[in-house]
Amino acid sequence: MSRSYRIVDSTPVIFDLTQYTHVKIGTLPNVLWARNKERDYALEPTPCIRAPLDEFIHTVAIKHPEWTFIADAPWGYARTIEDSGVQSRDIIEVPISDFEVFHDKEKLGSINTNSTRGGKHAFQMINHRISEKRKHGSGTKTTDMKKALRIVEKEFGRRSMSEKLFLIKGEGSGAISTAWYNTKSNSGSVQQYFLRHMEDYLVENYEKYRDIAIARGAKTDMLDKWDEYMRATQVATEIKEAHDVGKALFVNTTSTLYAAIGTLNKDVAYHTWTSDTVPDVVRRKVGMLKLVENNTFLPDIGFRISDDVFLILKETENGNEQ
Repeated sequence: MSRSYRIVDSTPVIFDLTQYTHVKIGTLPNVLWARNKERDYALEPTPCIRAPLDEFIHTVAIKHPEWTFIADAPWGYARTIEDSGVQSRDIIEVPISDFEVFHDKEKLGSINTNSTRGGKHAFQMINHRISEKRKHGSGTKTTDMKKALRIVEKEFGRRSMSEKLFLIKGEGSGAISTAWYNTKSNSGSVQQYFLRHMEDYLVENYEKYRDIAIARGAKTDMLDKWDEYMRATQVATEIKEAHDVGKALFVNTTSTLYAAIGTLNKDVAYHTWTSDTVPDVVRRKVGMLKLVENNTFLPDIGFRISDDVFLILKETENGNEQ
């Protein structure tokens, strides 16, 4: 389940304090539950650390009072009714089995418990240092509390300057690439908008602007491709628009049968013809599409989808729409 206060290793903030408050778990001031301010609690929920994580977390928290342990708890609460069957009050517990560990605003890693294949409780530690040492997965797991404590002592702690610089390098490169792409996309979208409204004019005056482009360093082979691609795009657009407004038919052919249906969702009726009764216009267009490769548009004809499926443009023959 996604939670807005969850943190990735590279994020230097804990969570949005306008949405969450700290609720102390037990007696230690640095073991806390992130409680949603906006949730309407009928009764006060009680955060409860599941064993054996409770002993482990409190051991580490006592040894490292400079660290803060933020409970990553689900928002579904278990309602426990007293064994007597008399509901004198509801005890609403928030079961906790996952903590994120911070030193000030720097995330050191995550500590949680889950089960091994044999059903035993295991401690799992996850952070960037552990992840970098593993070929698979991002964390390490053990059922031995003493070993888990040694792993936390060795792998947790604030990043060294070297680690910070490598993190800055990686995140900085990503930030620059993203910002460059977004900036380029903004200008590219405006350019595409401009060219879309100039396409007809540029095609009609291609030779004039081709000479200007060559004088400015454009390669002739690329310009010739542009002319070819522009004309191909015009053909594809015309056929796609005919498809979208219902001025085309899907045709499936076999050795003896032609079957066709309109392109709109409301078109449920279909036509079938034999080789003797198929209209000449359908036969001709399908025949021409059979001569080209799959995924090819033919102007005023249609589009070849596969060996036996085609899209053909509708037209009127002898006053009857096909």
